[in-house]
Amino acid sequence: MRGCVVDGCSSIHYALGLCAKHWARARKGQSLGEKSVYEQTPCERFEKKYRVAESGCWEWKFPRPDGRANTFWLDGSVQAAHVATHKIHKGPVNGLCVLHTCDNGLCVNPDHLFLGTYADNTADMMEKGRANTARGIQKVHIAKLTEENVREIKASTLNGNQLAKKFGVHRRTVYDVLDGKTWRHIK
Repeated sequence: MRGCVVDGCSSIHYALGLCAKHWARARKGQSLGEKSVYEQTPCERFEKKYRVAESGCWEWKFPRPDGRANTFWLDGSVQAAHVATHKIHKGPVNGLCVLHTCDNGLCVNPDHLFLGTYADNTADMMEKGRANTARGIQKVHIAKLTEENVREIKASTLNGNQLAKKFGVHRRTVYDVLDGKTWRHIK
């Protein structure tokens, strides 16, 4: 029996000197010498998903809508790209968080990543000013109440339903203000 004419392929001839796998690739116009996705190592697949920026960051080519790196299929499951690159280049994460030294959400450069606990991750976020601490109408643009409205609600003798009608919000919103679940920074 004849073999496939592609270098390094030992499969049997199917058509035009090619095995069935290479024949299917040729029909689709794909390269015959390049490995298929299934034949590539995780490292080879990963290298096609980022570009190197001037800063040295390996920026993910396919970001999520929020601008952070997306996911990567590794070890039979979908994982965050920065976690996957840590596993590929540095080893297992053992339940820890993978943190960035560069604070670039698109970066998957293993030299810019380190392991830490959830407490370390939170402390890093607070220290670098990335915590979502928006308060009041000035920072939360979808807020229906203003700080003056909240002060009036807290000082009012009206019940929750009456206050809700007055300010055009749901009564749960009013009760959350009164119970201190929201707008806690307003005394």
